[in-house]
Amino acid sequence: MRLSAVGASLTSIQLLIVVLLASVVISAACLGVFGKSSNTASSVVNVANTPPSFISLSIPDDSADPGYQVINPDPERNRTVRLEVVLCDMNGHDDISNVNANITGPSHVDPFTLKLNRTLNVSTAVYEGYFNMSHHKQGEYTITVRACDKGGMSSQAELNFTYLPAVNLTVYDFAEGAGEDKWAYRRQHDEKPPSRNDVPGVSFSQPGYNLISEDDGRTAIDGTSKDGNYAIHRFNFKIKERVPDITRVEVLWKGLGTHITDERGATLYIWNFSSGAYDELDRGTDVFLTLHGNITENICNYIDDDGMLVVAVEQNSPQSRWFMFKLRSYIATDYICVNVSYIPHTVLNILDVKPTALVVRPGAEIRFDINVTNEGAPGTGYVNGTVVYPNGTKCDIGFERTEHMETGGTSTVYLHWTVPEDAPPGIYGFIASSWDRCSSGCDGFQDEVYLRKAFRVI
Repeated sequence: MRLSAVGASLTSIQLLIVVLLASVVISAACLGVFGKSSNTASSVVNVANTPPSFISLSIPDDSADPGYQVINPDPERNRTVRLEVVLCDMNGHDDISNVNANITGPSHVDPFTLKLNRTLNVSTAVYEGYFNMSHHKQGEYTITVRACDKGGMSSQAELNFTYLPAVNLTVYDFAEGAGEDKWAYRRQHDEKPPSRNDVPGVSFSQPGYNLISEDDGRTAIDGTSKDGNYAIHRFNFKIKERVPDITRVEVLWKGLGTHITDERGATLYIWNFSSGAYDELDRGTDVFLTLHGNITENICNYIDDDGMLVVAVEQNSPQSRWFMFKLRSYIATDYICVNVSYIPHTVLNILDVKPTALVVRPGAEIRFDINVTNEGAPGTGYVNGTVVYPNGTKCDIGFERTEHMETGGTSTVYLHWTVPEDAPPGIYGFIASSWDRCSSGCDGFQDEVYLRKAFRVI
């Protein structure tokens, strides 16, 4: 996971005139002047108490990726972010009593205390603190740091940062798996784009697959044989990632598209399973060209329930005729790949739900033990509970996060509900559901178990 500091602003809670006067004195102290004496005379100066002054706030860069600090999302390992603050107090750095930080943003982050790391001079010191960003929502966050001294004065400063989850990348091309989890088809069709996603239907041979497996200038070329037809190549890719985890699909095609007399170039398409038609990704009119396109929204429209993604590249002009001469359309593929960016999540399947009592009275507490297994990436997930009244009214009783689970691991979540005093007698149901994340609400539904006769209220 990556954090990018995007700016800091310093503010003080003191009156403006105090800040302006203090800044002159503090600047001298922070340069090391505080505490120095003359060679010819000595004097004692009584300095009025002033609040600590912020020199800098920073989230130190990751050396391998400037501008970012990389953290490990695994809760069992490093999952903290380091904040470094440099403070100056003209009354001496030992006058600083405490330094605390609060974070606001798309999700709640626990406040934390910064500790003294090292001193730079008699008035200046470096403080550092750590906070946990695992399982939090991506977006813009603000850190507000408040420094207090022993005299009760304080000042504060803010630092903004962007939190981005770690993204994995899978590259699908024909370097391996051709004819197994990816397929290519060739030759011609009479529509542009085709109204179906199963044309053309002539499979590439193994030598043809070898020609498109690398970006090396070698091409698999096809030309039309019938007037009105366009030269076309179609590619099917079996995507293994879960669609809810995918954040971006990028299609890249390199090759040649030409025609003897009409418009040259080619058009790149991707099949939209929702609309039942091809969507255009890119188009060019050069003979040798690179076409590419990205899908970042409604990705589920472009990958079917079996994980199939379909791409086609078609020459821009149909075959025509001039007297007895056929003016053919040609398409040649040098290289094609589909890059899938994704953020892996846990996938929680609910194994069983066990209420601790089958008969309860108003005012009593009942507990639900919910066993889950993780079939996704290592991590944690969320389980939410809903009580269903005899008349069908649903009452959400809240959620709990599971403990960390490896792939194939199991965990038990315990949800509690106190039966209201006015609860009507009858048979109640209970719904246990698993989710990617829960905060003010739950997102990323995964699984659900509905006990229609969970318990009875008498």
